[in-house]
Amino acid sequence: MINKSTTLSNNAPSHKSRGYLKKLSIFSIFGLMLFAFMAGCKKDDFTGEIIGKCPVVVSTVPLDLAVDVNLNQVISATFNTDMDATTITSSTFIVKQGNAQISGVVAPTADAKTFTFTPSTPLDPFIKYTGTITTGAKDTLRTAMENDYVWTFTTIPQVTLSAAPVIGGTTTGAGNFAQGSTVTVVATPNPGYVFINWTKGGVIASTSASYPFVMNGNIALVANFEIVPINMFAVNVSSSPVAGGTTTGGGSYNAGESVTLTATPSAGYVFTNYTEGGVFVSSSRSIQFFVTGNRTFVANFSLTPTASFTLNVTANPIVGGTTTGQGSYPSGTSVAVTATPRAGYVFTNFTENGTVVSTTSPYNLVLNGNRTLVANFSLAPIPRFTVAVTSNPVAGGDVTGDGTFETGTQVRLIATARPGYTFTNFTENGTIVSTQSPYNFILTGNRTFVANFTIVPISNFTVNISANPLIGGLPSGGGSYQSGSPVSLIANPNPGYTFTNFTENGAIVSSNSPFNFNITSNRTFVANYALIPPVVLPA
Repeated sequence: MINKSTTLSNNAPSHKSRGYLKKLSIFSIFGLMLFAFMAGCKKDDFTGEIIGKCPVVVSTVPLDLAVDVNLNQVISATFNTDMDATTITSSTFIVKQGNAQISGVVAPTADAKTFTFTPSTPLDPFIKYTGTITTGAKDTLRTAMENDYVWTFTTIPQVTLSAAPVIGGTTTGAGNFAQGSTVTVVATPNPGYVFINWTKGGVIASTSASYPFVMNGNIALVANFEIVPINMFAVNVSSSPVAGGTTTGGGSYNAGESVTLTATPSAGYVFTNYTEGGVFVSSSRSIQFFVTGNRTFVANFSLTPTASFTLNVTANPIVGGTTTGQGSYPSGTSVAVTATPRAGYVFTNFTENGTVVSTTSPYNLVLNGNRTLVANFSLAPIPRFTVAVTSNPVAGGDVTGDGTFETGTQVRLIATARPGYTFTNFTENGTIVSTQSPYNFILTGNRTFVANFTIVPISNFTVNISANPLIGGLPSGGGSYQSGSPVSLIANPNPGYTFTNFTENGAIVSSNSPFNFNITSNRTFVANYALIPPVVLPA
């Protein structure tokens, strides 16, 4: 029969065991507390909350990857917990333009979680900035961020306008505009001047005083005006409304000279008519007349009727080529759009809203809505040609300057003879093209040259060496040598003498022994010695 009490007694812990377990429990609890403390800033993957309020950035102004940010924007960062303001400084709240940190003032707000950075000067337009909150930022419990927080934003692009000359006229339309938005700038000539064109970086952007374009980064435009010469008349033309389209043909003209005005409607508009002083002139987009005095026209546009749609086609770059097919058409009309490159350019493709729609010209389409196409041109590839050069004989020398180059490049061939050879000439297809090295020429096609070298006849030269005084020493190294051979003169002073130098024709050539050189002519040297003074012993 089993004794239950005995069994229970045997299974129960002893007094010593109970003490051991008690100590173990205390240490286990302490370890768990330590682990919980150390893990206090870990992310809770289930709830998304931060256990222990480890400081992190939860939002910024501007937002990460924001675009079209105002140039006077005050930048801010908001944390998930109250922060120690002494740790949020220009060393931990950093804003950079490229690799350069910009200056500004960091300040707390009424909310201890949000801090601002106010740039010392306005931000630059259309620039990508990088904001960083470093791990030096700490909360009120002195807990630091685990990782740097980095975000970027891009400022709004800017249109800047100027007039040349300044007294020639005025411009309107400058400012900051969202990327991809349509902007229209207007040039108005002063009395006695006429508008010529808009230029960007010295390149003509438009010949219309009213110039609409889509923002694609910063743009600086110059409205160019020209004074109306004496005995000439001014022809000025503008658009109404300004966004309705562009007009060309204005300028200064001689009396009796023929003038052609052309109006091009913007997307969503159609040309209505030309008026002068409010009086109807013509409903044709292009009009021609002979100048008999100053003229001022207005090209009037109206919104496209719903029953028809507008096809606008522009060239990119403007100087790259010309286009046809633009205009207003009834819905469903089949239109052929053509792109003709100018000299030095090739047609690339047609794009719409940045997407390639055709790589061929003409491009046939059915117009069922307003369309805006860009005919893209690129510089014609510059032909490249090869210059090949060999040495004759191969051991005669080395040549540099060969390779592949663009047409029109100035190529420079240099032939360097090796010892025992001399450069003779460059030949091409057996014909001498130059007896000089370097040889320079303009590359217009593939060229193959041979650099010819001639072996130098071997000559023998004599080296004479004598001692001064004769008893001073016995120099060695004299004799007969082939041209270009190395020679080594050794002084070998006698006892009681010391070597001074080697001279040639009375001039010192070396104070060292041995004296080494390569012989190219007969040479005569003197090894000079000096008597070593006797040592006087004290009496």
